[in-house]
Amino acid sequence: MLEKLGDPYTRIVGASQSSAFQTDTTGELAGALLVAGVMEGSAAERAGVAVGDELLAINGCEAAALPEEEAAALLQHDAELVLLRTGVRAVLGAQHMRLAALPVQVYPVHYATLPGDDGRMLGYISIQSFGSSTAADTRAALAVLEARGAAGYVMDLRNNGGGLVSAGMGIAELFLPHDSVFCYVVDREAAGEAPVTLEAAHAITSAPLVILVNGETASTSEMLTGALHAAGRAVTAGAHTFGKGRTQRVLPMRDGSTLLVSASLVTTPAHERIDKVGLEPDMACPANAGPPAAMTPAGRSERALVAGLREDACMRVAVRALASQA
Repeated sequence: MLEKLGDPYTRIVGASQSSAFQTDTTGELAGALLVAGVMEGSAAERAGVAVGDELLAINGCEAAALPEEEAAALLQHDAELVLLRTGVRAVLGAQHMRLAALPVQVYPVHYATLPGDDGRMLGYISIQSFGSSTAADTRAALAVLEARGAAGYVMDLRNNGGGLVSAGMGIAELFLPHDSVFCYVVDREAAGEAPVTLEAAHAITSAPLVILVNGETASTSEMLTGALHAAGRAVTAGAHTFGKGRTQRVLPMRDGSTLLVSASLVTTPAHERIDKVGLEPDMACPANAGPPAAMTPAGRSERALVAGLREDACMRVAVRALASQA
């Protein structure tokens, strides 16, 4: 029946896949704690604790059952941890371990600082999907990078297929002034457009910005890119984007499945059509260039991330662009 609509994005997600879909939009796995950071030179690092390890128990208590604040407090003192790493159970003896324990983030926000071509410090932020915590995580990352003296930014939206539109709006609010237009919503009869404005916008940085995109940059990613680009707030680099400019309604079904229904077409604030067209970047870089391997769960330390970025062709294009804007 749905095939008759001629819309590939209106579809039913089966019950077995609905939990995965919810993970895509919330960005977290309930009931799990992941090591998000290990201090360099700490006892935890010497004991072999690694970013990405899942915490099963802290001092004999089930980690997932502990309130987040209590778990964080316990990890500031000598602690006996039970970890799960790639399916292998490992017990570490009592040691002084200062760890950052956070809910498992399937699509986290990665960030790092690295020197630009002109010697100034640059901030890099990679957003892999738009979940319920993505805007807050991006704000926190920007606060750290601003404190480090970042003079320019690269926002990496390559391979980001979208997510919550509200999350994309929340990120745009960090770069744009009050009441900026995020996008226009086109009615079904294409008789007119209604602006979607950022009423809570309050830019926390005015530093130059480059957005990296590719053929897998879609939906909310394209909307965010279009909003920042149309406002003259960012230049873009990479490859032509996917071309999905539709909002969707999410309707839970009684059998546990989820019905996704296309609701509206959107255009950028510059009235550029996104759906089935995509966005052309200002500067081209290899189409097969993508986020570095440092962004996989096996290697999310900032040191590994920066090492990967130095080998990233699109990142080099972005760094040169930021140097030219100095």
